[in-house]
Amino acid sequence: MENMTHENVTTQGQIIESSALPGPNSGGFFTQAHHFNINNGEFTFVQGNQYKISWQQQKSQHKPYDNMWKGESLKKYYSVQALHDYELGAQQRRNPCIEGTRVEILAEIEAWACNPHGSSGYWICGMAGTGKSTIAKSICLILQEKNCLAGSFFCSRQIPECRDYRFIIPTLAYQLAQYSLEFNGHLGKLLAEDPDIVTKSPHVQVLELLVKPWVASIQARTMQSCTPVFVLDALDECDDVSETIKALIPAIQSSKMPGLKFLFTSRPEQAIQTLMVDNNSVSQVSMIKEFILHNVEKSAVEKDIYKYLQTTLQSVEPSVEELTKLTSISGQLFIYAATVAKFVNYPESKAHKRQRFLGSLMGQKSPQALTNLYISIVKKSIVRDELEDEEFKDYWKIIHAVISLGQPVTCSTLAKLLTLDEEVVTNLLNSLQAVFYISNKDHFVYTFHASFPEFIEKYEYDEKLGRSYEKLSCHSMLADSCLSILHSQLKFNICNLPSSFIPDTEVPNFNELVAEKIGETLVYSCIFWGYHLFQSELGCETVERAEKFLETRGVFWIEAISILKLLHTCGELLEFIKGTDSKDSALHGIWTAAWDLRKLLRLFGASPVKDITPHLYLSICPFWSPKKRYIPRLVNTLDFVQKARTWDFDNSTCIELSQLPKCIAFSPDGNRIVSGSGDVKIWNATTGAQIGDPSQGHTSTPIRSVAFTPDGTRIVSGSEDGTTRMWNANTGTQIGDPFQGHDGAVASVAFSPNGSRVVSASEDMATKVWDATTGAQIGSSLQGHNYRVKSVTLSPDGTKVASVCQVYVRHICNTTVDGQVRDLLQYYDYGPSLVAFQLS
Repeated sequence: MENMTHENVTTQGQIIESSALPGPNSGGFFTQAHHFNINNGEFTFVQGNQYKISWQQQKSQHKPYDNMWKGESLKKYYSVQALHDYELGAQQRRNPCIEGTRVEILAEIEAWACNPHGSSGYWICGMAGTGKSTIAKSICLILQEKNCLAGSFFCSRQIPECRDYRFIIPTLAYQLAQYSLEFNGHLGKLLAEDPDIVTKSPHVQVLELLVKPWVASIQARTMQSCTPVFVLDALDECDDVSETIKALIPAIQSSKMPGLKFLFTSRPEQAIQTLMVDNNSVSQVSMIKEFILHNVEKSAVEKDIYKYLQTTLQSVEPSVEELTKLTSISGQLFIYAATVAKFVNYPESKAHKRQRFLGSLMGQKSPQALTNLYISIVKKSIVRDELEDEEFKDYWKIIHAVISLGQPVTCSTLAKLLTLDEEVVTNLLNSLQAVFYISNKDHFVYTFHASFPEFIEKYEYDEKLGRSYEKLSCHSMLADSCLSILHSQLKFNICNLPSSFIPDTEVPNFNELVAEKIGETLVYSCIFWGYHLFQSELGCETVERAEKFLETRGVFWIEAISILKLLHTCGELLEFIKGTDSKDSALHGIWTAAWDLRKLLRLFGASPVKDITPHLYLSICPFWSPKKRYIPRLVNTLDFVQKARTWDFDNSTCIELSQLPKCIAFSPDGNRIVSGSGDVKIWNATTGAQIGDPSQGHTSTPIRSVAFTPDGTRIVSGSEDGTTRMWNANTGTQIGDPFQGHDGAVASVAFSPNGSRVVSASEDMATKVWDATTGAQIGSSLQGHNYRVKSVTLSPDGTKVASVCQVYVRHICNTTVDGQVRDLLQYYDYGPSLVAFQLS
């Protein structure tokens, strides 16, 4: 990064407070975090076929398609992966009910959806594995065919944005805007007036993104044969979903969105159940119809499961008696039947498949059936006599890791996180294809059903599986692994960005560069190290490792996150840490480090240069005032190039220096450069050749500041030795005696416009004016600062001096009279480093 230096650079930009979103964040990882408003994120505009149909039907009756609001302001919290028809890959695809099954319940829901009267909500409640999601998918297809599907949101623990409650309402509103042109127009107007609605609480979102535009649109909407219906599946798989339900259900119960219906599915969790059935009035008729799936007549469920098994187990040619027995074992759990089908249909010979099938017939009846099935699957893969103890432990490590990850990863990344051979990981997961699968689309590892992680988390391995096994602290292990990867791989300018003059995304081959320099494993570690840390037991060694990482690699972490365009995830973690107890001795170091980095992130994330990552160091770090001493540590980790460069439009000249320069200045005519380090050197700005010998005389180095006279004949320098010295700009020889009087290092010097005076600012908190010819001090020192003075300059007419100290106080003083004129307003909240007059 050739044009990057560590000299202080002034930047403009407001600091934006984190948004007022309540509660958890980032996929529900950190429950006390607030949310950063980082704009201009990546977004892919998606339009389902069902919406195109509606557009075409309404296009001739309403405003032209080209004038439609395109949904840009909703993009931050729009989840395309939550749509029912989003292609997740063959193994993870959301499948409907097999033809001929669930006929009665599907017919009942269809009748409810097509009835313009009656309840506006329908809640399908069922235990894990009873087939709620397949019913929801079937309903989506039925409604889509009838052009009555307003939108869908399928929650999933495995996909971060599908388990984040903040995405639900914006995603529904976005889809409804594609379904109805009238709604589209009214929603677009509301968002034009307040585009930040999507960052506000669910109560505000429901009112502004659904209720208001819907009520405004139905006045002009023509009657349809089927009322628009939203389908929201697996609410229990969404973290803190009650935040959204608490806002949405009252709006449904009080009929604030007439003509709009909602279908929900979830497990019978108390928090969800309470909100679904609570009308806040004994006499009021509930607008939420409840259907208890696991209370369906047993014979009806068995008939559907039998049909399912008959269809999916054709490869082993089961008899009627065998199907009947397996149906009986399944009880009312479709997931049991589905898991048996996957287990049996593992790609092996027909004889092996038949053997697996016969083994599944040995199970007990529900409710232990699914548990026993999972036991048999796990035993077959990892409980084998020929396995060494270390292999046995590694296998359990892999299983625990898959169910503990913050998001799915590839086998390669999983192996790196666990420091295992990739082949070992892949082979084990392939042998567990009844419960895990590797997607052919993205090659990530997924879990088929949420019941398997629950089985693993609750299981007594030493009793049930017949081998001694010490339960893992998997989150601690993954936290340690992430921190180790971050510490070893993060570095300054990790992507070798060539310039601070262009945005990151305009760097040639930027995406390829990022993929090469910041691989999948490092990306995962950057995002999820904090998630695993705070899910762990917070052991001393892990906490110490996290504290060391923040202190030594924290700035590089922000750099990498900036390049990945994920600053909001970094902000959410730091906000969460800030919300922890700072008095907890175990977490105090992390808390302090996070507090410091949070200030840096807020500066950078709210600045105009946030999309140009090199400016994190150029324009932001110089104005960062941390409690801990990061800057020295940061400096010690960087490779400094001791060069000065001059630039023009056609070519550049490189000047090699023997010491790192502390200050540099051009002559007024631009032909010479003066640099200050251990001595003063003058250079030809065109050729880079040194002019004369180094100017030596200061007794203490480095030299902190240099400046040319307006006519370019003399140079003034200020040094650590507390003196100011004058030099001949042509020969480099000292002119006269040093200007003495400061009791501290001279941090800044400047000439008056006519060259007759020199002004110097010192760390002794004084500013002095000198006669440039005689070196005599003019008047008394200019007082008023209570801290070290860092920078000084003169006004264009030479009558005033402006100075700035380490802590925000600025003074303007008359240069000819020993007296202070006035103080400027104190608007820095930590020390500025530069000061300048503006010409007007």
